[in-house]
Amino acid sequence: MKTRTIIAAAALALTFFTTTASTQDAEPHGTSDTIPEPETSGLIRVDAIEEHDNGSEPKEYKKTYYLPSCVQSAMDAVPELDEPEPVQTYAGTYELTAYIETGNPCADGAYPTVGYTAASNDPALWHKKIMIKGYGEYYVHDTGGMAVNVIDLFFGSYDEAIQFGRQEAEVYILE
Repeated sequence: MKTRTIIAAAALALTFFTTTASTQDAEPHGTSDTIPEPETSGLIRVDAIEEHDNGSEPKEYKKTYYLPSCVQSAMDAVPELDEPEPVQTYAGTYELTAYIETGNPCADGAYPTVGYTAASNDPALWHKKIMIKGYGEYYVHDTGGMAVNVIDLFFGSYDEAIQFGRQEAEVYILE
């Protein structure tokens, strides 16, 4: 069952039922071994994965809800929904270069992450999630001494950055 369906059913249950549902505290996904089943009969366990972006690195949290068993029929009635595709706005063709850690935070205060952090002096890209065709999604956390039509990607080592060199790719802003 998809997370969106579970969350919709949970919201429906909390809206229509006055029964208090116990909930397990959120913790980073994968760090909890098992969550004990409730001692109280008549409750069903519903697991959901929630994503949170705190500005530096997205994290997933597993949240467990204990809801009245009569909610099951409401959950079954909610149709499965696919996540919508993000809107992509063509930003242009950019030259791609590489940079490595300096020990300093990015312009927005976050520390760079390999495969996620990009730098650009193009104001249209600042603090935006972008999709670089052929390379994936990045977030523009940083600026630098490059030209406006250049995007600098963060790499973990000098050798990787040198091997990447200079390339060109189409870039889209994800909204």
